[in-house]
Amino acid sequence: MRTLPREGEGSGERETARSVLLRLYKYAEQDGFRIPFELAVHHRDTSRMGMPFKELPAQEIWIQQADLRAEFQVEDFHPEEK
Repeated sequence: MRTLPREGEGSGERETARSVLLRLYKYAEQDGFRIPFELAVHHRDTSRMGMPFKELPAQEIWIQQADLRAEFQVEDFHPEEK
């Protein structure tokens, strides 16, 4: 995990209230890639010592389907005619 300084502070790494933990899990094979099908975002918990992030996620994302090898044609990238 990398944390970023608040605006106006030095460029070094440091913890801030905006730090989050992105948890990726339930990996599965999809179109020749191994990707996470469940993601969770945990915010910092400054009220507890020894446990830097909240136990319950602030946001959860479930991937239900994925197409990582879409079949595009050259004309798919041409601008639309008006």
